[in-house]
Amino acid sequence: MKPTSEAHKDQQLLRNEEEKAMVMFCQHVDDLGHPLNLGTLKAFAIAVQPPSKCRDIGKHWTIWFLN
Repeated sequence: MKPTSEAHKDQQLLRNEEEKAMVMFCQHVDDLGHPLNLGTLKAFAIAVQPPSKCRDIGKHWTIWFLN
């Protein structure tokens, strides 16, 4: 059996590099002392996707990403 993250890789919204960029963004915003709201996180997730593969973000995606 494959690990869950590997088995569902084609269903994930972001690639590993894009997820790392999201984490760095969150850390940078935190370092600046600004609160990170879910709308900003969702907008950045849309922005880091390549235009050719841009997919809509689900209702609960931000919560799953933060977990």
